[in-house]
Amino acid sequence: MAQTMLFDRTGVSLWRVALVTFLTLFHNELLAVFLGMDEVMVRQGGLAVLTMLSLGAFAVLVWRGMVFAHPFLLWPLGLLVLFLVVSLFANTVFFPKPLSHWLAAHYVYLPVLQVYLLVALRCTAKDVVWGLIAAGVIAAALMIGYEAGALPMLRSFVRRSIFGQDVARIVIMKYEFFFASLALFVLVLSSRMGPGWKAGALAVLGVCLALQVQLVQSRQGLIAMAVGVAVALLLDRQTFQFRPFLVRAAMALCAIVVLPVLLEPYIALLARDDLMESRELNVAIRFETFFHYLPIFLDTGGVGFGMSAPSGRINNIIAASLAQHVNFTDLGLYGALFQFGVLGGGAAVYLTFQAVKVGIGGARRFDADERWCAAVMAGYFVGWLCVPVPINAFTFTSSIHFGSLVILVIWHMRAHLRFLALTRPAAGEPAAHPNGVVPAAPGVG
Repeated sequence: MAQTMLFDRTGVSLWRVALVTFLTLFHNELLAVFLGMDEVMVRQGGLAVLTMLSLGAFAVLVWRGMVFAHPFLLWPLGLLVLFLVVSLFANTVFFPKPLSHWLAAHYVYLPVLQVYLLVALRCTAKDVVWGLIAAGVIAAALMIGYEAGALPMLRSFVRRSIFGQDVARIVIMKYEFFFASLALFVLVLSSRMGPGWKAGALAVLGVCLALQVQLVQSRQGLIAMAVGVAVALLLDRQTFQFRPFLVRAAMALCAIVVLPVLLEPYIALLARDDLMESRELNVAIRFETFFHYLPIFLDTGGVGFGMSAPSGRINNIIAASLAQHVNFTDLGLYGALFQFGVLGGGAAVYLTFQAVKVGIGGARRFDADERWCAAVMAGYFVGWLCVPVPINAFTFTSSIHFGSLVILVIWHMRAHLRFLALTRPAAGEPAAHPNGVVPAAPGVG
């Protein structure tokens, strides 16, 4: 067993999909909101249980030999160790403070360990992708419910709109919502779905797109979605066949005509003389955030300032900056560099490009029932890399739960691609997904 890894599931398990969705709702603090309980208490209690289960699962994986056969599984544990080591160095050398003032803060990164629990439960990439789709659709339903006045408890998810002080926008599970939107588009393209399912997916996609424009109001999200759609089309083999090409080209022309009408409020913003200097439009504030944290990063010699106290009252650089209306999450991928230094930034960039790499590789080599998952992964991350603030799914406390699921998908797709490399010619046509043993390749994780 130490030299092999069993992939004996090719279908989708509903209870595993439900588990992924449940964990996503928990990490986004929606369970606490609907239970009417203190968010911090629910998060800490839930993470204590989840961490114990995850560490137990890790021990099982080590016993089975899976970690040694597939060392990519060490990434979640490696990230947590990296966060702790950088924080130890920064809080000892650059910003001296007692251990008790910062060590406990790292509980917010424990969701990354859930990879081990899901792997031990034999979750596949498809299980995770469907779980994220379900979470994204739930997010859409919740936003509609709040807008209709039926869910006032979601008020904490309301944000200031770029279209005026009297206009509110709501953002629930942003990462999952945009992921689900792109996945629904890819499913509509899939030849494996029946007309009825495609019609349903198209209807839900239409609702999600309307919500993106009217409620979520994320300009970067709209750009990422557009780029992701283009990537998905390029990766879909049918796009380059004669009839599908004509149909999709016609739909693209219709979109070119309709989109300017739908996005007119956003386009009008481009005509403002103070676009780049406007704090109201959240443009200038992003530059201010970058130049606020840059000197702090340089003072650490590239090590990063790590994590401080979770309360925000004791030596917390991020919380102190937030009090000055400087939001650390506005840094995106740059935040990984500033907070955890060259090593942390390099790790986040590596994992991000691994998601793109395995996504493109899987879209080219997987069979039709799994190819679409890979296309979604590639399109999503390429899209969010083509915006002014690239996505950081691997070091932000608000996204580490999503990043952990991405790591699982990368691991699973890497193992699948490795199997194909060992069993099929590089230029060969993909055959049916095999059941059984995937031979391990030494030194490849």
